[in-house]
Amino acid sequence: MASGWYCKVMGQLLGPVPLQQVVELARDGTLMPTDLVRKKTGEWVVANTIRGLFPAAAGGTTDAVMSEGQPEDAKS
Repeated sequence: MASGWYCKVMGQLLGPVPLQQVVELARDGTLMPTDLVRKKTGEWVVANTIRGLFPAAAGGTTDAVMSEGQPEDAKS
């Protein structure tokens, strides 16, 4: 079942989508570090604040993205 993540990519709202799709969007360059993301009922945050979505060189951290199915920074 989808975990209820939403993304604003190039002005378009995507979601709800599973976390794995958010990770794939980040890895393929569709989701940029400055784009916004949120968990179902959470606040919008800049994507590079979600631990592990982007490598350190792209403004993110190098920690693992998964922790019980969701990034640690975005648990609500």
